[in-house]
Amino acid sequence: MATSQWTVDFIVGTLSMTAERARRVGFVHPGFYSSGAALYVAPGMEEAVAAMGWEGMRGQKLCAVLSYYALDGLVSEYGIQPVKLARQAEVAAAVQAGDCLAFVGDAGTLGLDLNEVVGLAPVMTAPYAIPIAMNDTRLRRRLSAALVEAMQDGNRSPVLEWEKEHLTDAGLQPNAELQAVVSAISYFE
Repeated sequence: MATSQWTVDFIVGTLSMTAERARRVGFVHPGFYSSGAALYVAPGMEEAVAAMGWEGMRGQKLCAVLSYYALDGLVSEYGIQPVKLARQAEVAAAVQAGDCLAFVGDAGTLGLDLNEVVGLAPVMTAPYAIPIAMNDTRLRRRLSAALVEAMQDGNRSPVLEWEKEHLTDAGLQPNAELQAVVSAISYFE
């Protein structure tokens, strides 16, 4: 990871805060979002796959991107048969072709021409956070202050407005972690 090798100062993106990553880099708090493994299917398959539940995924071929961090856990916990492909476009094409029952990836993934199975809650959830160089206390404080400031307006928070415009208006579920953090921070205005 670039922040553990000191080649970048911080990364803002969809990076889950896992125990392994926390041993290599520092994380800015508060965590601002969370995600977990979710299923995406061809249109019309949502209800059937939701009815199977995660336990019904045992032995099922699920497509995933090669580097998806939750794959080992999904194999051991739910017995999925992963079909690992290099890019999301390949994964989506394989699901559309019927080579896999579903794509498994982080909840809130957009641009796949597949539908998230909203009737099946994500599993193996982890908070997202901004990774930084392990001992950069000054940067950690500045980024934490910026995050808190962006969330202080409660339901008028620019962060919640962004989520609505780019995620929930696209049919994805609102993130409970984000709402809880925004509510907690705005309480102390």
